[in-house]
Order: sequence, then structure tokens, then C-alpha cells
Amino acid sequence: MWFRKIMVQTSATDTVGAKVDKEFLKEITKEFCFYYTPFTKSEAFLRAVCAACNHKYNVEEVYLRFLIYANDQYYHLAKNARIAKVFHYIGCNESVSVKFDIGLPGGGEFASENGIHYLYHTKELRHVPHIHARYQGEEISIEIISLKVRGKLKNKKKQTEAVDYVDANKTQLLQEYNQKTNGIHIG
Repeated sequence: MWFRKIMVQTSATDTVGAKVDKEFLKEITKEFCFYYTPFTKSEAFLRAVCAACNHKYNVEEVYLRFLIYANDQYYHLAKNARIAKVFHYIGCNESVSVKFDIGLPGGGEFASENGIHYLYHTKELRHVPHIHARYQGEEISIEIISLKVRGKLKNKKKQTEAVDYVDANKTQLLQEYNQKTNGIHIG
């Protein structure tokens, strides 16, 4: 069985125009060697990246936040992907650039209850912590702490249900919101 070495350069990429703490950028910007075999999985690679950057390994977060940058493209790693095949596919033979995405592209649904879908729009990180509730094509924004609602649903009962959901889960939602933004203050 063969072992290969690749130089890994990590840095941060900013998809939302955030002003980020310089110490955080210093922690994320690293260069190290990674040794792999034909059977090494993406999880081992991301664990090594997290260790080098002193970043806590969280499966859901690292697969979203750490992206491979090559040929002017960003590549998400699939879980359980063989890293040798990934490097070969994108043409990384001697070195690879890994970017920590501060803004997280897109957004994600995290819950659905009684026909109401709850989600974060992660490109809106400059706002007060909030979630979005979607029902039958309509969407409202609910601030997690104050429960202030922006927008309206035609079905008032569903709007009340959505606010009650946020109120009942404030602590967990605020914690998840902070985790999705990595506790970085943007302003």
C-alpha cells in the first residue's frame, strides 16, 4: 500500500462581507502536510484540518464550512469520500487549498412541524439572530430573542404556531444560530 503526501494550506473565505476578528483568521490560516492512502476518507482529512486550525470537530459543521478551493471553484467534500479520488478529480497532486467559509453559502431547513418549515438563511448573518418560517409558499422572519415578526402569513393560526415554536425553543435556536455563524460577530 502506498502513502502520499500533500501540502494543505488553510485560510478563511468570506462570502458575506464580514468583519472578522484577526485572531480568528490567524488560527484558521495554517500550512501542514497530510499523508493519505487510497482508502483514507474525507473525515480523516477534515479532522486533520480541524486539528491544525484548533477548530472543534463537529461533523455537521465541518462538511459545510471547510471547502476545497481549486480551479477557481469551491468543492464540498462528501461524507465517506475517498480523499485520493477527490484530489485526483480536482487535480490536486502536491498541494491543496482549503477555505473556511465564514458566511456559509445558502441556508438550511432544520425542522418541519405541522406543515411549517423552519430554516436559516445564512447569508443574512448581519441581522439580529432570527429564523425563517415557511408555510404554503409564504415566509416570515422571527427574531429569536424578542419574537418580533417580519412579514405576515395569510393563515394567522400558522403564524402564531411558528412564533410559539420559536418561543418554546429559544435557547436551542439561539445556540444553533451562534453555531452556524461560529460565534463570529459581524458588523
